[in-house]
Amino acid sequence: WVDHEQKLLMIPTVKSKWLVLVRDRRHNTGPSLFARGDFHNFIKKAQHMVREHLSTTSMNHRCPCCGKSNPIPDFVETFRCEHCKTLLVIPTSLQLALYEAEANGDVEPEPSMVLPIPTDGMQLTMDGEKGGWLRKLLANSDRQYAMTISHTQDHVTLFHLSLRFSRSNDREELGKLLQSPLLRGRGLTPAEEYSSLLTSPAADAEELPIPSAPPADFERFEPSAPSVAQQAQQAQGEV
Repeated sequence: WVDHEQKLLMIPTVKSKWLVLVRDRRHNTGPSLFARGDFHNFIKKAQHMVREHLSTTSMNHRCPCCGKSNPIPDFVETFRCEHCKTLLVIPTSLQLALYEAEANGDVEPEPSMVLPIPTDGMQLTMDGEKGGWLRKLLANSDRQYAMTISHTQDHVTLFHLSLRFSRSNDREELGKLLQSPLLRGRGLTPAEEYSSLLTSPAADAEELPIPSAPPADFERFEPSAPSVAQQAQQAQGEV
């Protein structure tokens, strides 16, 4: 539980909220120009070979252990580097969600606020020193460990979130997770380091949610991919 602080006529007001750090989808899932699956994987491998020949491969595709680039298959959580065989993880994107304190057993809980965490660490700033004597005068204000989180892009503030925690350890743990490039970035990560980073007192007490991308051995029905000729005809029809 946290206190979500907002200002009304320059006077800070707080409301108790349930804060959740959500592991969202992986970047090898979701919308794509071509239907994801075997056909899309074939196209990505061909593109990767061309880019590797031209030395223009993406940093996000490079193995952190050997530095070699890999085509990332669709719908997998982990895969092995084609060069050094290290087990690599495709990190999930992160979101912060705030839920209302009032619970209703008949209604599925929905977040009152969802904030995507930028993959570029330079766009995210955190300050744990915000606070002062005024907070101690507020009613029902026993959470004194404050943190402000801001997302700025192109000199424009996209969101500014003020939170207060009951314990300094809770604030520090959230800051550690948000600042970790292994969790926040799009680059490949060694599976051992990724799993150890997610190990925390909270993870020991409560199992972490399963991210949206299915595991590598997940069997799913995939419609047959259209041929190149069919896709070309479809593109011409749209034009």
